Amino acid sequence: MQPKKTWLFLLLAICTGYFSKAQSPDPVKVRVYYKFRFMNDTTARTEFSNESMILLIGEKMSIYQSYNSYRTDSIIKNRPANAVGGMISATNVPIGGGSGTSERQLTILAKNQLLSTNRVFITQYLVDESAKQTQWNITSDTKEIGGITCQKATARVKGRDYAAWFAPELPYSLGPWKLNNLPGLILEASDSKGEVFFELERIASDATTATIEFPDKMTQVSLPEYVKIKAAYDADPEGFRRANAPPPPPGMSNISVSGSLMSGGANVKRPVFNNKLEKEN
Repeated sequence: MQPKKTWLFLLLAICTGYFSKAQSPDPVKVRVYYKFRFMNDTTARTEFSNESMILLIGEKMSIYQSYNSYRTDSIIKNRPANAVGGMISATNVPIGGGSGTSERQLTILAKNQLLSTNRVFITQYLVDESAKQTQWNITSDTKEIGGITCQKATARVKGRDYAAWFAPELPYSLGPWKLNNLPGLILEASDSKGEVFFELERIASDATTATIEFPDKMTQVSLPEYVKIKAAYDADPEGFRRANAPPPPPGMSNISVSGSLMSGGANVKRPVFNNKLEKEN
């Protein structure tokens, strides 16, 4: 083998080994449980949707997701027919038809790299949002949350002004959702309009067999790339679906599906969704 080819072969082997190691299952050390409250309808300001969320922290990665999806992962893990076992995978994003938040946030701790999982039509995207690191203003205000002394910080995140309470004694630059980049774990946060609340329920560090797995079966894109894809879908959902739909199985090209959604009755109050968690990209 020629010297140049030998050097290229060794470089490829080193890179392959690095990425394999970076994407190996990461044992969970800490589990942080949050209550997420969000005002879907700004004309009914006393009504909130409520959801339990969980932040899993390992040596190399962390993942923030709905507690329902965490429980679903655990059930799949314990199925006798499931040969993987013990993994909480960021690739198991609900396709639809269920309740709860399907988007998840994955952080590569050594790089402070924030990734979000998002689905547009049939494609699952892993969106790199690291370019917009939150710049916080740390204040001298303090308070106790769950017996832990926390300090207040403020910042504008995704078009909303947030106040967050972080614990310097918990050395994780993490928090719920896309709130991170503080010198301590964020235990509580809310926006200035009183429409978004993240509240600590409890922290657990007891032994667990769960691990975090890097989602290697998603299409990885930058945030600007994802914004363009999502905008194209929102502008013309039917056209987007026609252009991106996989070809039908042989012999099924003439089959069409029609019909309407079932109605719960004329007197059933339909939920109103006129508010967005993210006001800006």
